[in-house]
Amino acid sequence: MNKIADELASAETRATYVAISNTLIGVAMLFGAAIGIIADVLDIHYLILFLGLLGLAAAVYAWAWQLPEVSHWRTPGRQAGNP
Repeated sequence: MNKIADELASAETRATYVAISNTLIGVAMLFGAAIGIIADVLDIHYLILFLGLLGLAAAVYAWAWQLPEVSHWRTPGRQAGNP
């Protein structure tokens, strides 16, 4: 079981979180294939520029929309959400 999904989700919503994460991974794989096609068509300098700008945009997005801090990982005998 994914520890992050186990900590952040209740038993009722865990399947939804796993489904969303699997969908996002699929979209990322399609995006990777698109980058490969772009690398084939365009010059490598444009690809490096594009990936650099994409990384910068991801950093700004992650900084602006920070996730809440996860308190503690679940240990045997302790319930989720109770430190």
